[in-house]
Amino acid sequence: MHFVGFGMPPCTTPSSFARGVRVVSFDVTNTLIRARGSTGEVYAQAARANGISGIDASSLQKGFLSTWKAMWKQYPNFGRCHSMSEDAWWKSVVSQTFQEAGYSIGEEELGRTYATARRDFSSGRGWLVFDDAHSTLQLLREKGFRLAIVSNFHSQLLDTLKNLGMEKYFEHIVLSSQHDFCKPDRRIFEHLLQVMDTGSDEAATVLHVGDDWNKDALACQSIGMRPVQIVRGPATGSADGTTGTPRIQDGVLIVSSLQQLAKCICEEES
Repeated sequence: MHFVGFGMPPCTTPSSFARGVRVVSFDVTNTLIRARGSTGEVYAQAARANGISGIDASSLQKGFLSTWKAMWKQYPNFGRCHSMSEDAWWKSVVSQTFQEAGYSIGEEELGRTYATARRDFSSGRGWLVFDDAHSTLQLLREKGFRLAIVSNFHSQLLDTLKNLGMEKYFEHIVLSSQHDFCKPDRRIFEHLLQVMDTGSDEAATVLHVGDDWNKDALACQSIGMRPVQIVRGPATGSADGTTGTPRIQDGVLIVSSLQQLAKCICEEES
């Protein structure tokens, strides 16, 4: 599939990719922020903080990965399509994670552990902001771009972004948990166009940045938006932009840092 915006010529070079773009939307996890350690480590720390000893983080991580996969398959999008609350969905994930790891914990202790882990993630303590995130978002705002988020995330992200000092950059935050669809369903990107007051015939003026080829790049490309995949290298926290060179593959701009993205966009602006 090759990207050609509605009524616009194909973009053949990284420096021309953002020509005519007015809106830039972002995925969150592994694009703007990443987990501070594994989820298993966070759960193990939360358990220890509530007096539960002998918990192995690696076992919890294995349990979490299998539990997450099963829960998302049975109750997708944080249970929304099954009239299940986000809180109930996550409590079930935590409970099953410990069971999968071979730990039997009382309901009261498990409840406290869940609450501690949730606070850690919500407060921002469970996340690290990539070094190039704040500077890139600030630069794009200063250049007059309108910014948004499109993420398969639950409502806790709103508090997380606020506590990380990132909420201020975005006009709209579109979360799958607040809708009956999630990426790669094109409807979540169609909803973005709607809330940004952008017609479907203007989709090529919107650029979306994410780390997932299918859920981000191909999904937004399917409605005429400009897709950017960020593929961070080993030094993913670095903002020097030295890992790889921006290139276009199947109509998708591929960059290794947000700094590279900003350079491509701002070169076009200058």
